[in-house]
Amino acid sequence: MLTAALTVGFASTMEAKVERRWASTPVATDGGESFSVDSIDFRKDLTRVYGRLTGRPHTSGRIDTVEMENRGRKLVADDIDGVDFNRYYQYEDEGVILLEIDFPAMKPAEGAVLIFTGPQFTHTTRISRRK
Repeated sequence: MLTAALTVGFASTMEAKVERRWASTPVATDGGESFSVDSIDFRKDLTRVYGRLTGRPHTSGRIDTVEMENRGRKLVADDIDGVDFNRYYQYEDEGVILLEIDFPAMKPAEGAVLIFTGPQFTHTTRISRRK
């Protein structure tokens, strides 16, 4: 039984393609917050973006939606970890919050645009593969 579970777990991780070489460029922001991508995990069932949300320590913010524009398509995030959609969060002393953002599955891409919206800000980040 344990062997079967390990085999299934190993097989599912082999299907994923995690890309770690990404550059993030803020395009527009109106709230003092920024997002940088650490890696993107392209899976059969979802695309997960790992990154850092940076803001001024001891201030609060709220993210209502995150969209990814890629190849003429606009994908809306299904889930987010690190903060909750439509709920306020607070930056601690470091001013950094680690995020995991889930989008519908897509094929690996050369780049995309992420758009974060909330009541206090809209932030746009262009992401591209580093060469």
